[in-house]
Amino acid sequence: MKKNLLMCLVAAMCVLALSACGGQANNASSSAADSASSAATEATIEDGQNPLMNFVGPYACERAQVMIEAQDLEGAKATVTWGSSAAESTVWEMEGTFDADTLTMTYDKCKKTNLVLKENGDAESEEVVYEDGTGTIVFTDGNPLTLVWNDEKEHAADDMVFTWAA
Repeated sequence: MKKNLLMCLVAAMCVLALSACGGQANNASSSAADSASSAATEATIEDGQNPLMNFVGPYACERAQVMIEAQDLEGAKATVTWGSSAAESTVWEMEGTFDADTLTMTYDKCKKTNLVLKENGDAESEEVVYEDGTGTIVFTDGNPLTLVWNDEKEHAADDMVFTWAA
């Protein structure tokens, strides 16, 4: 069940990544970006909310997708899935803190995993490459919302721009 769920997640991320980088905008994603952008002044620590809530959701570029989640008042979680092919992908799981003044998520202890799937969607192999990655994700409060990922461990995606994909 877990392996099938993983395959569905990878497939969904590939579809979102392809649609986001295809240069085609649709009304649904424009509306989502508009509402997310206008919400950028709504969630604040003073109101008892994590300001990262203004940027939560999926972002995509090329064959990569980033899912942003807020944790507690200042915590942040990002999961990057980068498809090498239909059967192979790399996943970075990172947790850190969000600075509302600089719109920057700083993370450490990032875990990178290489996945290879069988044709039926089951995992053929799952290799943890490292668990000590560090870096930043910087958000822009524009229309559309974007983020820039800077990976300090391998420099896999330095200055790579991801666009809101919901």
